[in-house]
Amino acid sequence: MKTLKNILGIMILAATVLNSNIAWSQTQTAKEQRKIERTVRQQKKALYQKADKMVRREVKKLEKDGWKSMDMPIAKQLETTWEREVLYEPDGYPKYIYVTTNAIGQSFSAAQMEAENIAKIRIAGNIAASVASLADVALANDEISPAQASSLTRAVENAKVIVSAKLGRVFTSSCIYREINNNYEVRTTVLYDMRQALNIAHEAITQELKDQSQENRAKLEALLGMDNLVKSYETNNMEE
Repeated sequence: MKTLKNILGIMILAATVLNSNIAWSQTQTAKEQRKIERTVRQQKKALYQKADKMVRREVKKLEKDGWKSMDMPIAKQLETTWEREVLYEPDGYPKYIYVTTNAIGQSFSAAQMEAENIAKIRIAGNIAASVASLADVALANDEISPAQASSLTRAVENAKVIVSAKLGRVFTSSCIYREINNNYEVRTTVLYDMRQALNIAHEAITQELKDQSQENRAKLEALLGMDNLVKSYETNNMEE
């Protein structure tokens, strides 16, 4: 799965670079420009054909295992999902946090709802793990004391439920199902705006730190800066 996402990321980057070449070529002769544009089209076509083959191969595997779709074809869902998973903001931050979850229920809708709820809990848990990792690194580098690290760990644990509840509606990028023993197993991939999710976590955790001394709280809040949170989340969760 990581390979598929990496290829799509390369595709997006390549398309951006190739398009910039067209803009630059406007200062060249018409003949040179047409040659560059033709090369751009050929390279884009080759990139997307490679991704298309991988999508078809993945769909074939899923269908062999009994997976179906209630809505959009599985191939289209995969294309849309993978493309969004490798999107980045202009400032270099990943656009989305994404998780894939499975759930079983007596009906499709019940299983789908459960899968989405599990996804929210996983997102909150992943963010919490990333903050805990930040605390571990800061402690190892003598940036915070063991007592401060312990305070932050407690605040993170208390904030997890709050973060999960405040995430609200998630965007379901992919939803497939299969029938097992008269039940429905649903697999969903949900996406959530990374900046928004980390802001929710930041607010919840800093609120949990409200009883700390002013100096202690200021130091821990500085550790929870957006840059630190994003880097830690990427390191711990975006390389699956």
